[in-house]
Amino acid sequence: MNSAEVQSQILAFIVYSIPLIVALWKIFSWLESIQDSLEQQIREVDRRLLESEHRATLKSSQIEALNDKVALAVNGVKELVNHLRTRTKNDDEHLHQRLAQVERYLSKTTDFQSRD
Repeated sequence: MNSAEVQSQILAFIVYSIPLIVALWKIFSWLESIQDSLEQQIREVDRRLLESEHRATLKSSQIEALNDKVALAVNGVKELVNHLRTRTKNDDEHLHQRLAQVERYLSKTTDFQSRD
């Protein structure tokens, strides 16, 4: 084999390997773009997850605050009902006593018959 044949074989090898190198380059750049896209999507999912966790925490604290308000309202209504019961009972007792006084007065001063 002379040097011209060796040179032509080397040149043929280079010419035939260029498309292979270009194809490999395209494959690797395509894989890199896929990897970049996946990393970007992962970052977006992580961001949304953090936002969701933050919203869930806020909602949880809002629910706790509402539960506290409901508990306060229920306790307030219970206190109001108890107060009204006591006041109504006291008012009834006072009115019965006053009615008894009026009946006693009327029975003493007139011929009114007491209900007792």
